[in-house]
Amino acid sequence: YNIGSDGFISRFDLANYQIISVKEVTFNSSNFLIYPNPSENSFIVEIDKLPTEKMQISVYNMMGQLISKNPVSEKATKINCETWANGVYLINISDGNASKTVKLIKN
Repeated sequence: YNIGSDGFISRFDLANYQIISVKEVTFNSSNFLIYPNPSENSFIVEIDKLPTEKMQISVYNMMGQLISKNPVSEKATKINCETWANGVYLINISDGNASKTVKLIKN
């Protein structure tokens, strides 16, 4: 056991790690738009550039379960959410190299 200067007792030590580099690749948030949000029956993901072959939209619930996976073939993709339970969902848009996740509220 380790006792810190604040009196907190821990069972482990954190080793010193040195981070050499981190490459972060994400979409610029202005590259796509999701509307309406909140949504009831369906929502649209609109991308401001032509989609690539690898581009896809994945929807996850808050437990991390994949709900829907859709390839993107046009600038605007409509996704039906009528049968989903009300709540918050994570919409992930990826193109094979970069990805961005945003929240969608389903009423």
